[in-house]
Amino acid sequence: MVNKFKEVPASKKSIGQRRLVRGIGSNDAKYMVTQDINGKQITCPYYKRWHNMIERCYSNACQEKYPTYKGCTVSYEWLTFSNFKAWMVKQDWQGMHLDKDIKIKGNKVYSEETCLFIPSQLNRLLNNRRVERGLLPQGVSMKKQTGRFESHICEGSKLRYLGYFKTVKEASLCYQKARSKKIHNIINSNIYPMASQYLAQHINVEDLR
Repeated sequence: MVNKFKEVPASKKSIGQRRLVRGIGSNDAKYMVTQDINGKQITCPYYKRWHNMIERCYSNACQEKYPTYKGCTVSYEWLTFSNFKAWMVKQDWQGMHLDKDIKIKGNKVYSEETCLFIPSQLNRLLNNRRVERGLLPQGVSMKKQTGRFESHICEGSKLRYLGYFKTVKEASLCYQKARSKKIHNIINSNIYPMASQYLAQHINVEDLR
């Protein structure tokens, strides 16, 4: 989308009609952030990431759907779109997810100091989805028909099943081994150089559990 989107100057009237996003985020772009191109609506990729970040932190509906975002905020500087964009254009961001808590575990603030873009597949591995999965460990589910525990791991957008086990501990250990190996492979690859370099230097895989 970044190649299709062109920064077409916005009129003074359209700029004057803008409202704060969720009552707090200021879109100060001098161009139209959403355009109709060949009958299809295209949104500025920088604005889309910024807008989604604001929604996660300040939309009640979003937080009801994704409770892990409750209590999250955006730094004062990043409440202004142009500040966020100035940071994002310097990042290796295409095909990546914006992460706020790898640098500082448990962090709730989106800011230049706390955020980085990471591969989407790595983000899925690091997100434990505790609220969604319930009491079972990450990567483990139970088959009610047999009473056995199933271990699985993300492979792209799908799940790869690792095996069935009699206990939660066995299933979780299998997942942790596969997860650690996969994280190491992603970090050591050259596909995402900026993110991989940071993670390799600053992140201990054992701390990501």
